[in-house]
Amino acid sequence: MKSLFVSLFLISLSTLIAQQKAYENVSLDALMVETQFSSEDPDAMDMIWWIPFDFWAASFSQDPSVSAADIEVIEELFEGYELFAVIKGKIGYFGGVTYEPLPEIIEQFKVFYKDQPLLIKDPKEIEPDLMNFVAMIQPMMANMFGDMGKNMHFIFMRNNNVTPVLPIDPLSKDTLRIELGSFHREVDLPLSSLLKEKMCPVDKQRLSGKWSYCPFHGRELAGQK
Repeated sequence: MKSLFVSLFLISLSTLIAQQKAYENVSLDALMVETQFSSEDPDAMDMIWWIPFDFWAASFSQDPSVSAADIEVIEELFEGYELFAVIKGKIGYFGGVTYEPLPEIIEQFKVFYKDQPLLIKDPKEIEPDLMNFVAMIQPMMANMFGDMGKNMHFIFMRNNNVTPVLPIDPLSKDTLRIELGSFHREVDLPLSSLLKEKMCPVDKQRLSGKWSYCPFHGRELAGQK
């Protein structure tokens, strides 16, 4: 029975890997849409961006100036951590935003993976190279998001002291839940942007790689070879 379970697990794992897109073909815009979450409260400027390592791998794989060795170094830097960018603010009557400082955000920010709470890593304990990497990308965030980017705080999460569950697997069907005060969001894993699209046998349209059946024709989708 144990050997059967292991065999089935390996088969499902190899199938999932086969469905994964090469990082060179990943749409960064689509990946960001799937990993950025905003509150629907009209009076709040609350946003959480989960930045999995896959985002950096895809970004750098599409940059000819970055080598495979550079990507490996960055992967080693992020080992044991998950990075989140968090913005929290209140929108005033005339549209001005009062942003909350990092200490207040930390008190309200929670992440659960596989139903296990992750812990916030003390910035003083983070490796200098990793902190320098974050310092390098902060101006990029300011350019992308304007004033919001300037008030974006980067928070590293680590395993709790009882049950280690990291890294978060964006290709899994595990549960990832994030909270920022009253704003809650459960992330719909796996991330479609990292999977090869499947094809409808009826009209040959390419659809989400995490769908098994065409929602329009009810036919089983065909995976890419």
